[in-house]
Amino acid sequence: MTGEWVQWTSKVPQIEVETHRVAAADLVIPTVDTVRHEMLLNTWLSEHKPLLPIIDYEASLTGEWVQWTSKVPQIEVETHRVAAADLVIPTVDTVRHEMLLNTWLSEHKPLDMDVVSVNFSSSTTPELLMRTFDHYCEYRRTPNGVVLSPVQISRWLVIFCDEINLPAPDKYGTQRVISFLRQLVEMNGFYRTSDQTWVSLERIQFVGACNPPTDPGRHPLSLRFLRHVPVVYVDYPGQTSLVQIYGAFNRAMLRVSSNLRSFAEPLTNAMVDFYLQSQEHFTQDEQPHYIYSPRELTRWVRAISEAITPLEKVDGDALVRLWAHEALRLFQDRLDRLVRDDEREWTDQLLDRTAEKYFGASCNLKTALERPMLYSCWLTKNYLPVTKDQLKEYVKARLKSFYEEELDVQLVLFDQMLDHVLRIDRIYRQPQGHLLLIGTSGSGKTTLSRFVAWINGLSVFQGLVYV
Repeated sequence: MTGEWVQWTSKVPQIEVETHRVAAADLVIPTVDTVRHEMLLNTWLSEHKPLLPIIDYEASLTGEWVQWTSKVPQIEVETHRVAAADLVIPTVDTVRHEMLLNTWLSEHKPLDMDVVSVNFSSSTTPELLMRTFDHYCEYRRTPNGVVLSPVQISRWLVIFCDEINLPAPDKYGTQRVISFLRQLVEMNGFYRTSDQTWVSLERIQFVGACNPPTDPGRHPLSLRFLRHVPVVYVDYPGQTSLVQIYGAFNRAMLRVSSNLRSFAEPLTNAMVDFYLQSQEHFTQDEQPHYIYSPRELTRWVRAISEAITPLEKVDGDALVRLWAHEALRLFQDRLDRLVRDDEREWTDQLLDRTAEKYFGASCNLKTALERPMLYSCWLTKNYLPVTKDQLKEYVKARLKSFYEEELDVQLVLFDQMLDHVLRIDRIYRQPQGHLLLIGTSGSGKTTLSRFVAWINGLSVFQGLVYV
C-alpha cells in the first residue's frame, strides 16, 4: 500500500518438516513459485481478470518489490517423516503457485469456499459434472429464474477438473464435456433436460489441470474454450526450489546421526546436480522411457532414509556409497545397454565427478565408489552391502527350493542375473514401488520376478493382455 516493491521470497513461509513426515505423499513445501502462482490464481478467480503477468517479484502494500524467495519458509523435517507420502517442502515454486491459486480462487479466503475434485478420463461426459452439481449444489427458483448454487449459503464451490484434456473427441472432433464447460463459463448456465428450463450458476467456479497435449493420450483443448480461461504453465521446480525441498528432507533424515548432519548440504547439492545433468543429457528423443522428474529425487531420499534408519551407526563413506548405489539404480538401470553402452559409461563418469566435487574432501571415495555396488537384506536383517560370492551362494541355495516348490525351470547363475534379482527385490520392498522390465521375449523377466516374489513370500497375479 506504500508503493514499495516487495520480493516474492519474503512471502514464502518457512516451515519445519517433522521427521516422520519426510516420506508423506501429500507433503508440499512452499516455494517462491507456489506463492507467486497462488497470488496470481487468487487475483484471477476473485476479480475475474482474463490475464495477469507472472514475474519474480510482487508489489507489497507499501509499493515495494518483494522477491518470491523471501516468502519461502525454512522448515525442518522430522526424521520419521522423511518417507511420508504426504510431505510437501515449501519452495519458491510452491509458494508462488499457492499464492496464485488463492488469489485466483477467492478474495474471501479459503474459509468461504469448498473445493471438489473431479477426475476426467477419455470417456468422461457432461453427466459427470451434472452429478457433481446434484451432490454439492441445490436448485432454487428466484424472480430471475432457476439458480444453481452451493448448498451452503454464502460459500463458493470450486470444481477442480483434473486431467481435463483426457476426454477423447467424438467422430465430429468435439469433446462434449469441454464444450459443456465452455458453455458454463461463457453463458453461466445450461438448459435442464428434464423440463427445458434455463439454469443459471451462482458462486460456482472451475479450475482445470492437465499435462501438455503432446503427451500420450492427451488431446488439444478447443481454442473456443481456451479463450475464456487464463492459462498458467506450471513447470517442474527449478534448481533453487529442488535444493530447498530435498535439503529439508536430508536434514531430517540425517538428524538422527550426529556424525552425518554435516553431510546434509553436500548430499542435497550432489543429488540435484546429478539429476539435472542426467535430465539434460538423456531425452525422450533418444528413448521414450527416458523421462526424468523430481520423483527420482524423492525416491532417492526415501531409499536412503529407509536404509539408514534401522542402523545403529553409519559413517560418511557408507552414506556416500549408499547415495551412489541408489543413483545407479534410479538413473543407470533404465539406460539401454544393448544399443548404446556409452550411456551407462557416461553415468558412471558423472557419478564419480559429482562425488569428487561434493564428497572428495570428507570421504574415501576409492572405497565408497568401488564397483560393483550390491545391496541386499537377504543375508542380514538390514539393507547392507554384500559381496557377489555371498550373494551367489545364497541365490544358488534358494533356487533349489524354488525349482521344487514353484517352477521347474533351470536358471543359469551369472553376474547380470544377480544384478537383476537385486533390482527386482529392491522395488518389491519399496512403499508404492513399481517396476517396468524392458527386454526381449525369453530373457527371464517373468521367471526372475516370480523367483524374487517367492523369496519374499509374495503372491503373484499375472494378468492377460490381448492385442
